[in-house]
Amino acid sequence: MSSRDALRILQVKPQTLYSYVSRGLIRRRVKPGHRTSYYNREDIHRLKSRSVARSGHGPAAASAMYWGEPVLETAVTEITPDGPRYREHLAIDLVQDNRSFEAVAEYLWSGIEPPADKTWTNIVLPASLALEFAKVDPSDFRFVLTQSIVLLAKTWSCDPALRDAPCPATSILGVMTGAFGFLGPKREFTPIEDGETVAHGLARALGIKPSEKNVRALNAALVLTADHELTTPTFVARISASAGCDLPSCILAGLQVHFGYEFGLCCDRLETLLDWNPKAAKSGKSGARPAVPRRATPGFDNPLYVHGDPRANLLLDIALELEERHDRASEALQVIAKHFPSVQTRTNLCEALVTLSQALGLPYQAAGGLLALARSAGCIAHVLEQRAQNSIIRPRGKFVGPSANPAG
Repeated sequence: MSSRDALRILQVKPQTLYSYVSRGLIRRRVKPGHRTSYYNREDIHRLKSRSVARSGHGPAAASAMYWGEPVLETAVTEITPDGPRYREHLAIDLVQDNRSFEAVAEYLWSGIEPPADKTWTNIVLPASLALEFAKVDPSDFRFVLTQSIVLLAKTWSCDPALRDAPCPATSILGVMTGAFGFLGPKREFTPIEDGETVAHGLARALGIKPSEKNVRALNAALVLTADHELTTPTFVARISASAGCDLPSCILAGLQVHFGYEFGLCCDRLETLLDWNPKAAKSGKSGARPAVPRRATPGFDNPLYVHGDPRANLLLDIALELEERHDRASEALQVIAKHFPSVQTRTNLCEALVTLSQALGLPYQAAGGLLALARSAGCIAHVLEQRAQNSIIRPRGKFVGPSANPAG
């Protein structure tokens, strides 16, 4: 934003704004070929939030509630210029060290590092769950994913052997993994096998060759997208946790928001663009050209990553190394670059996920599904952290309507 807008929001003098920049509290960019400076919107609002929290009712209620604009303390993920840092490790380093998604998920949840090749051997699913999945409409995978958690919670509470036990995080991610079978050739729930990695289970459910490179590519996508601090779905999951909701309800709330705004649908829209066939359209078989997805999407074109999202760059490298479908990855990038010329120098996470999905030969909605599955692991970490903080998240509204007139 411009200095004028920054000064208006912060309500400070220009000298104070320059002081914030020199102290590293606000990032500034100069438009190429111009002298005009622009200031990072996220930094501006963060400073404003702190100012609001320090005044009024915020400190007085800090022991029980968060007042003012939501500014939450978290030790789960830090956003850095090198991508998200999960507790003490950069996500890209965890991928390069070949840490399994399971190991990274448990590290996010507890802060304790399990073995790098960690798998889950204790995923518990109700016996009647398969019967419930037989009734699911597989036409929209977003619905399948959210419905999988609804069915898990429902059948779990009805199972006499599980009724008194809380549904664990591994079961939630396990049932979501099995739901990818509806995208695969069998079009049915495909439960993850005991001791099988989530990435391997995904390859099997989606009907692709579970080769070492394919499994590592899927695992990398999950690890790199597992968390990105307080995204809108994560914040909703934390609000649910602070209100006392159980774990499935918290994750379901986060998923509903994830699929309800721009972030969760970016991959689907981009895949629609890639799958459009202009020759078939002329014959009237494929309909009109799909709307070009907007690139300025919250969570993808993060202003922090000035030179491109490090997670996206790594995913592109992995996609282009998959020899069997190298051409599909290259073609996808060419189509994307045609609509978004800046891709040549700055690729966002959505584009990289879809390119990797194309390279793996995954079906439509798989890229967006992988993002939802991975991000659920991060949401679980934030839910557990919120429960440990034992506080209610209650943002306070600043009334801007007409004041009451006692005399009238």
